[in-house]
Amino acid sequence: MKARFQPQQQRTQAMNVPAPMRGIMTSVPLSEMDKSNTITTINMRSNAYGLSVRKGYRQWCLNRDIAGDGIKTIIPGNSSGRLNTGDKLFCTTNDGIYEITTFGAQAVKRVDADFPNKSPDAGWCSWHNFTNAGGLQYILICDLINGYYFYDFDEDTFSKVEAGTGPGKINGVNPAEFCFVTVWKNRVWFVQRDSTRGWYLDTVGIFTGKVTPFDFGSKMRYGGFLKGLYSWTLDAGVGVDDHLVATSSEGDIIVYTGTDPTTAGGFGMKGVWFIGETPRGRRGCSEFGGDLLVASQFGLVPLSRMVSGMADTENLYITQQINPLYRLRYEEREQLFGFEAKFCPAEGLVFILWPKLENRNHVQLAYEPTTQSWTVYEGVPALTIETYRGKTYIGTRDNEIFTLEAGPDRVMLDEEVSPLAIDFGLISSFSDLGMPATFKRAQFIRPVFIADNVPSYAVAARYDYDISDIGATPPYSPFTVGVWNDALWDIGKWGGGYQIDQPVYGAEGMGRTVAIILRGTSSSQGVVLAGFDFMLDTGGML
Repeated sequence: MKARFQPQQQRTQAMNVPAPMRGIMTSVPLSEMDKSNTITTINMRSNAYGLSVRKGYRQWCLNRDIAGDGIKTIIPGNSSGRLNTGDKLFCTTNDGIYEITTFGAQAVKRVDADFPNKSPDAGWCSWHNFTNAGGLQYILICDLINGYYFYDFDEDTFSKVEAGTGPGKINGVNPAEFCFVTVWKNRVWFVQRDSTRGWYLDTVGIFTGKVTPFDFGSKMRYGGFLKGLYSWTLDAGVGVDDHLVATSSEGDIIVYTGTDPTTAGGFGMKGVWFIGETPRGRRGCSEFGGDLLVASQFGLVPLSRMVSGMADTENLYITQQINPLYRLRYEEREQLFGFEAKFCPAEGLVFILWPKLENRNHVQLAYEPTTQSWTVYEGVPALTIETYRGKTYIGTRDNEIFTLEAGPDRVMLDEEVSPLAIDFGLISSFSDLGMPATFKRAQFIRPVFIADNVPSYAVAARYDYDISDIGATPPYSPFTVGVWNDALWDIGKWGGGYQIDQPVYGAEGMGRTVAIILRGTSSSQGVVLAGFDFMLDTGGML
């Protein structure tokens, strides 16, 4: 007898989608995006085994004695004392300099370095730890408005450097006009405010004395003023050497080689490159290993790639894969102070800090060099960022000092203030699963988390380039670890290690291309998304 029903071809497919560890990609069409990239990644970074929720921030010290309009600079002072004895940590506002070395609820120490000019541009400082020819240690500091200061480790004092011919003075120009300081081959260099002129000390190994001008203006094809001077290590084919790099406000990058600018033939120009307009302020460059990262309106570029004549412009900028996002943020904020590019070894990340817009959340970009991935850090109130003793410190507009720590956001010394759970999420790339003409219908999505406390989250399928967000993220509700002889068997949740969370969530909708959207909250110290299990079926062309 003929069968009444004919067997149907199996249309349901199960697949595993690994965590997209290559981060945000906005420089290709949605239809061409690789599965290892995301349309957006928020507060998650590539890490061991998948994507981990970023660290939270914890209050370092009370700010009740800090005056001013925000922590604009954090200055680490690393002495030669064994086991970090003698190390110091300072911060600046437009009011002056404060010591913040010790963790806890004690009052911040106001040091003897009151800024005479307390305008909003004050407090933006450059600094350099320096050991003189006699082996004594100092920190050299130049404020954008208030000029040149130094800290003496032995005396534990700050001093403002004045013009004059005596000891401890600058002879040749008023040091109140210095707005930037660096050390190149043990020679101290300065930038004069609102000019194309740099100044260097005639004698190596000292930080006061007679200075000589060096005008970079003739090499600045696009004009503007001198912004900063940096030491850059490069092997140019004749061995590793340190080069002096000058940057202008309009994007000219001038590289010099040699040793002694006071000797004929001892100092010469290697070349001039143009990168476009640079961000407002003097925080657009960051040392990165032996390289120098330079920011402009076009992105963040390693100097080594630029001077090597790299023809592959697609890979010239490390911001290439997020270029539209970078340009949007730049154009929104180009007239504001607060841009900062900074490599933080304690996190293994390069941060781009953006000035905060009114009625908008705090937003930064973070780059993971090993996976070459970008993510958005949202909700971290960083006005400036710095590394000290293996920790990452941030200063805020509210004069707060925080450290980045595993756990929730806003952990305050005042325990009556509740911490905040961290919002995280992603939208994966869209895929047609090799069948561009057929419709797909998601059945189930199972996120796989490895965590010491499973986060609260919602997950859904999105179709045909719909990148609308999930309406509401479940509030974070950590479980309470069961206690033996107290918790109920088969009900209590037992601790002692990482939990692997694999619940199955139903999905809905239909389309030719499909993506996964995830939004969640967590206060846990370790939450890693390993990937997704995904089940769907396919239909016809209509």
